[in-house]
Amino acid sequence: MSDTIKLVTERMVERPGWEDSEGRHYDRSFHVQTTGPAITPTDIFNHNSIPDIGDNYPGDANSACTKVSPKTASADGCHWHVAVTYEQRTSNIISTTGDALQPWDQSPVIRFGFAAYRVTRDYAYGEDDEGNPDTQGNPTAVIENSAGDPFDPPVMEEEVNMLIIITTNVEGACFYPDRYTDYKNTLNKYFTRVAGVSIAAFEGKMRDIKMEPQQTVIAGIINPYWEVTFEIEVDRATHKRQILDQG
Repeated sequence: MSDTIKLVTERMVERPGWEDSEGRHYDRSFHVQTTGPAITPTDIFNHNSIPDIGDNYPGDANSACTKVSPKTASADGCHWHVAVTYEQRTSNIISTTGDALQPWDQSPVIRFGFAAYRVTRDYAYGEDDEGNPDTQGNPTAVIENSAGDPFDPPVMEEEVNMLIIITTNVEGACFYPDRYTDYKNTLNKYFTRVAGVSIAAFEGKMRDIKMEPQQTVIAGIINPYWEVTFEIEVDRATHKRQILDQG
């Protein structure tokens, strides 16, 4: 006689929910007891007491199940813990037919941040003999004290650059790390626009690229993919190129 699922119970004390700028989120937790260790995640996915991808969260039709994660909870393999995640129902998460989109079909997530530095200021913006102001990134007026000498220690100032952080998912079969790592620490050679931000030549630097392996399970099928995050730093004074023709 083959092993079967004996009992499924929800742990009601482990039902957190929260709301942020991306919408509402919920977690549910289930305990699954089986008659033996031969039960697989597929058996749990197919059990009618476990939510399916796309199901509504109880009491909130605008939130949908996006992830079901079973794992064994005992050495004998007869107890499982199943974590179920719900997110705001959007076109990115659940299509109009109720079928789940794969993670790599979802739109990229764009965030903004800032990078702050303490830098030495030897020059300030001034004017030439004809009254023309210095151009952006090229100050020419030497900073001196009242005696006409440079400051010692030199004048320090905080410089803040914008960060554009883009996270996207790439299907495992289409993922080639070199395609992304080759761009780390490079500059844009031409004018471009990223996430609505205009970036002139050499103002944008690919500051960092992070690649994390992930997987999702839909209808009992494991789908590997990679979460790739690009961090672009924008310096309006333009980045200093370390290597000729780095762009």
